[in-house]
Amino acid sequence: MPRELVVLSPMPVSMSVLARALSAAHPGLALEVSPDRFLATALDDGVRLVTLVHPREVGVPTEVGRLLPPLPEGSPHTLWWTDALVPWGDAEERGVAVSSALAAELGGVLYDPLGGRGATALGDTTLDD
Repeated sequence: MPRELVVLSPMPVSMSVLARALSAAHPGLALEVSPDRFLATALDDGVRLVTLVHPREVGVPTEVGRLLPPLPEGSPHTLWWTDALVPWGDAEERGVAVSSALAAELGGVLYDPLGGRGATALGDTTLDD
């Protein structure tokens, strides 16, 4: 089973944002996208670093608090939830870096739902409108 992270952002993942995040995290990564664009996988020389599962709009943002820590004050009313599946082992650190870069490009937050006691935010905990 992979390590499951969550990117919470005020906008959905687009191909242009994903390309910028890949370039910022690790130039030269390859990207595989399923025909229906439901899955996108970042690869480094054939090694899977992260698989992003299609972003979903959060219908009721306050419900996020049941699964993740409370949202930062002033968070946008529209939120998108994207699962980021990162392999354990040698590629894990690079996969987390790509996921973190994606969250930053989206003005969002990267969460580790299993981190410590409850979920923890990795990096900046502000969401920009």
